[in-house]
Amino acid sequence: QISIGGRHGFKVKYEVGYKSDGTIEAVKIISWGNAGCTHDFSGFLFLEFAEAVASVYKWGGNFYIKVNGMKTNTPTNTAVRSFGNPQGYFVTEAIIEHIASLVGHSPEEVRERNMLRGSNPLTPWKQAMDFYNADMLYQRVKNDAKYALRSQEIEAFNSENRWRKRGISMVPLCYGHSYIYAAGSGAIVNVHGSDGSVTVFHGGCEIGQGIHTKVAQVVAMTLGCELQAIKVGESNTDVVPNMRFTGGSITSEVCCEAARRACLELNITLEPHRQFLRKKNQAAIEEQQNEGKELSPEEMNPEPSWVAVV
Repeated sequence: QISIGGRHGFKVKYEVGYKSDGTIEAVKIISWGNAGCTHDFSGFLFLEFAEAVASVYKWGGNFYIKVNGMKTNTPTNTAVRSFGNPQGYFVTEAIIEHIASLVGHSPEEVRERNMLRGSNPLTPWKQAMDFYNADMLYQRVKNDAKYALRSQEIEAFNSENRWRKRGISMVPLCYGHSYIYAAGSGAIVNVHGSDGSVTVFHGGCEIGQGIHTKVAQVVAMTLGCELQAIKVGESNTDVVPNMRFTGGSITSEVCCEAARRACLELNITLEPHRQFLRKKNQAAIEEQQNEGKELSPEEMNPEPSWVAVV
């Protein structure tokens, strides 16, 4: 990354108003982001950074942040997974821990005191957070992990050991993964009647997140065929045009949904043939039963195989 850059570095200054119990009344944050020697992806990244800083906290309803994008004589920085968000969360939790150290409470107490509550809270820019449940999930994880008990055990261990120390922490966060412009994708599913194999193309790129496997599993489940029958083709704009970029923790989901809808259309086309084969198989089962033959549960099932359907 010395030659090609990487994540953007930030310099941040902040002012915070808070009560003696750690409740934040207001915050003002001024930051400078190092874009490097070109624009690249910095503009959108700085927006992501600013939104990430707000996280799941109320900030007393008084939240101000300014991000200055800086062109420098260093290698250009660019989008790395979750671009801008880790830097934003670092700033947020640095502020939380700074306040905790000043008021004499644990960072977890300060986090909980300032966390947004309810099913539909607002961001500092007054956007409704539909389906918000971070407060509930935080409490559930805290209970399931036996956080209070483990904290006591760690305090006891640390008091009895001079050189070896242990620690525990809980940090909530808020990550937005849907964008105001088109967040969808496309897919094409081809069924080969000769052997029942299926080829699927989708609008995402495999970058280690397992999108090909996820799409193949959805196709196999929806069509009712074996996973081994599915082949995922390489991403190709000649086959699936108008792809969105792969990122934002949503590409796998929208590609799976696109493939699922394509399979549903295929199922509608194949259903008359399935019904014909079910009646044919049911008649054959009844004929064998009338002849006194004992059939296994598998042989009693009139549902046709995938290969027979196609």
